[in-house]
Amino acid sequence: MTEMSRASFECLKQRFQGVPDVDVVFDPDGQETTRLGRQYDVVLLISVIHHIPDYVGTVTTICDELLRPGGCVLTFQDPLWYPRQRAYARTISQSAYLAWRLTQGELRRGLATRWRRLRGVYDDTEPSDLVEYHVVRQGVDDHALIDLFERRFETLDVMRYFSTQSPLIQGLGGNRLPPNTFGLLAKGRVAD
Repeated sequence: MTEMSRASFECLKQRFQGVPDVDVVFDPDGQETTRLGRQYDVVLLISVIHHIPDYVGTVTTICDELLRPGGCVLTFQDPLWYPRQRAYARTISQSAYLAWRLTQGELRRGLATRWRRLRGVYDDTEPSDLVEYHVVRQGVDDHALIDLFERRFETLDVMRYFSTQSPLIQGLGGNRLPPNTFGLLAKGRVAD
């Protein structure tokens, strides 16, 4: 497995130390798997796709070059593409995020980030903008990924659900609020 965060890499390396079938690789630029030239049975992308500028190209490479025939891809925790969400669903999602942000003690940073979002500005020197790149491009086009996976796998399960950073709001409305997030399980990579 690869991990871009040094802290997460260290934690995973320690957790899987001595497990012969698991190799944890530090991958600060996201290109290590390609450089290694290996193929994998399973690729797991948890809260990752929305951080990749060319996510369709990256997922295509994963499927076509890094995944063995018969392999699986599992993605979770990526925001649905905003233009396909209903206005009330986006309002609920944004309100939940802002309610959570107010509890984080970073009100000034949060307001500055929000002001840039409202103007459609992305500043690659701002940590918030690097982390929240998906907001600038309006989420992740789940339909584009579904199309990509349907052409390459025997089966595909699509999961759409509500998710927010606020444990309180998640607990109260996780099953009742409109979906704003998705996951995909593609099984049985078809050989070329």
